[in-house]
Amino acid sequence: MNRWIAGVFASIVSFIHWFVLISLIVVALIIFENKNAYNTTILGYSFTKEMSFILLIAFFIGYVLVMGFLSTVIAINQNVERLNVALDRLKEG
Repeated sequence: MNRWIAGVFASIVSFIHWFVLISLIVVALIIFENKNAYNTTILGYSFTKEMSFILLIAFFIGYVLVMGFLSTVIAINQNVERLNVALDRLKEG
């Protein structure tokens, strides 16, 4: 059961990676769409283009840190599961 939950969670994390990557690209295109505009509006808030770019980079770094940690935990769990299976085989024969 634990292996199934870890697999489902890994699939969800993979989907989230794609969603965030596409969202970041769309937001970057929205920010830099109009070259003559000084401000850009995102979710009702007005930011300068430089500030929007800094916020975009900060969000990306935060995302990488959090999801990198979660992905590492998933990988550790999968490796421990494989080691347990290998140990069980060694004990049996």
